[in-house]
Amino acid sequence: MNLRFSILFIAAHLAILFPVAAQESFTLQTNPTSLRWRQVNTPNFRILFPKGFDVQAQRMANTLEHIREPEAATMGGVPKKISIVLQNQSSISNGFVTLAPRRSEFFTMPTQNYNLTGNNDWLDLLATHEYRHIVQFQRSTTGFNKFISTVFGQQALAALAFAAAPQWFWEGDAVATETAFTHSGRGRIPNFDLVFRTNLLEGRTFNYHKQYLRSYKNNIPSHYVLGFHMVSYLRKRTDRSEVWNDISKRAWSVPFIPFTFSNAIKKETGLYVKDLYKEMAADLQKKWRQELEGLSLTTVERVNQRKNTTYTDYLYPQVLGDGRVIAIKSGIGNIEQLVIFSGSLEKKSFVQGPVNQSGIFSAAGTRVVWNEYRYDPRWRVKTYSMIVGYDINTKEKRIISSHTRYASAALSPDGNKVATIESGTDYQSKLVILDYNSGQILKSFPIATPDFFSGPRWNEDGKTISLVRTNKSNKTITLVDSSTGIFTDFDSFEEENIGNPVLFGKYIFYNSPISGLDNIYAVDMESKERFQITSGKYGAYNPAISKDGKTIYFNNQSKDGMDVVKIPFEISSWKPIEKVGNVRSGSFQHLVEQEGRPTLLDSVPSKSYPVSKYSRLKGIINPHSWGLYTNSVPNLTYLDIGIASQDILSTTSIDLGYRYDATEKSGYWRANVSYQGLYPILDVEFTNGSRSVDEGNLTYRVVNGVDTTKVTNNLTFKWAEQSR
Repeated sequence: MNLRFSILFIAAHLAILFPVAAQESFTLQTNPTSLRWRQVNTPNFRILFPKGFDVQAQRMANTLEHIREPEAATMGGVPKKISIVLQNQSSISNGFVTLAPRRSEFFTMPTQNYNLTGNNDWLDLLATHEYRHIVQFQRSTTGFNKFISTVFGQQALAALAFAAAPQWFWEGDAVATETAFTHSGRGRIPNFDLVFRTNLLEGRTFNYHKQYLRSYKNNIPSHYVLGFHMVSYLRKRTDRSEVWNDISKRAWSVPFIPFTFSNAIKKETGLYVKDLYKEMAADLQKKWRQELEGLSLTTVERVNQRKNTTYTDYLYPQVLGDGRVIAIKSGIGNIEQLVIFSGSLEKKSFVQGPVNQSGIFSAAGTRVVWNEYRYDPRWRVKTYSMIVGYDINTKEKRIISSHTRYASAALSPDGNKVATIESGTDYQSKLVILDYNSGQILKSFPIATPDFFSGPRWNEDGKTISLVRTNKSNKTITLVDSSTGIFTDFDSFEEENIGNPVLFGKYIFYNSPISGLDNIYAVDMESKERFQITSGKYGAYNPAISKDGKTIYFNNQSKDGMDVVKIPFEISSWKPIEKVGNVRSGSFQHLVEQEGRPTLLDSVPSKSYPVSKYSRLKGIINPHSWGLYTNSVPNLTYLDIGIASQDILSTTSIDLGYRYDATEKSGYWRANVSYQGLYPILDVEFTNGSRSVDEGNLTYRVVNGVDTTKVTNNLTFKWAEQSR
């Protein structure tokens, strides 16, 4: 390989994250000053958590120690000790692992999206998924990457780690891990690859580059989906659980070689990455087509009309008091907005704010409710999930709750009450009933068990609320008396990933993937008989029953997005559950067999680790990157040598070193400190050195009659400068 090209390639990738170390102060992801932090130290983890979150901190300490070796086995070794920050102030359900500084953060509010968590506890899912990222980062510290990490620190390591391995590998490998080691995991959930499946079966195979980089023209699933199927397929193809360890090790050892990851795949399989994708997609396409053979599809009548093929979803259909249907429209060309259907006529009603996608959309009479996010103006980690209402007749928007942690929202039949799930900062939940008009809490029913409740819905008379209860043993539909708060488990569905229960008459309608595809089912509350209501080609979701009980509305996936469709309420056409077969073989069973620990989380110990206070000041200095780096902006090129520090809780950033300005051909010493642990951000900057400005050729025009004289001077200004 051309040496000059290799050097330029290295320099370009090292520059990806280096500017962060040299930039001026910026707002960090901080928590309120009032939060008091504690820590649990285990042999291999330091768990930082806010006071009051002790129970879950101990559970995560035990869980992470328990999964540490099994989850790392196929990636070539266990990581060194790392800090885990449990963030309980955010209403966004997420988690990440990062460098500079090295840490992982779990955002602890559980999501209401059953197609994300499946049958897993939220924190368990985060632990299994994010820990695999910790393992990946540790594995990336090898070969040339290890040398760069020693010389330049964590930012340089992150730059080359991400440059050498594509995003789909990082996330796909983590999804494969969560799938193999838990009872659920996204690789087992049909909704996870819904769009990918639809595209392939509709002939939209695309090429590898479009599938990875995605498109503004076509709806292409995220790199999580692509990555899972790439990782899973190659492990099945080679029957080697450690195949991706060998590939990634080779790529991370020589990240400066262009296309190193594809070359590493070629050495293991004989295929470049684009060819591996093509083979994987063809294999899935063939398998998914076979699964559809002999499948009798439900004949539906589409409510929404499509004017073009731009991918658009019409989600969560609800029936209004006058019989019209309302839904949330979104897609490549649309932000979330409410639309109303009168027959086949679509009318735009209201544009929503930042919608909490894991919530539930609900309507009654002329009113609708949903969840939206709100953000604290100062503390970037602190966010809220509030309930918003809208009356389609009066066009009045109402903020029913603010500064709350409510996920899901269900209107009572009279439109005057809202049922929701409140997730506390202690990881405990409550079923809360609010007044629509005032937002006042009418009733609050604490959930005394560690079980998770989701998807509240009222029955027709406004007396009973249905929920899904999830725990480590099974999933259950639970009925709650809205007057007394008495919880009664109706029926157990074991590990069947049910969701969105809807009460109507003597039936509970719900979603389930028991056939291998997501469809709508019903259970007779009197006889306990179960029935399959729909048979969709790709998936059917979100049932809603007309007021007269004659029509079932639901979402049906089509090639261009989710449609609102309807079918008659005909019990005679329903299929008994005993006659429902499983059409999908899945893309995960070989992962489970290769790892050999499908019940790993069933045997987590309950050791009590010592808890101590965590001082923000004690960890305020935490160097993570150092050495030579660059910071380039238009017309300004800096070359820096120095050291960058940021504490684990992101309250303090420090940047020290010497900066050479290539434009001025001069340099100066600098020190930047930003403390953001208080309400006002305190920035201190000190510079000391020489400055130089060359004005170049200055031309003066002197007019004397008709003669013009040009005088040219070369001016250079030099001075010493010190600033604080």
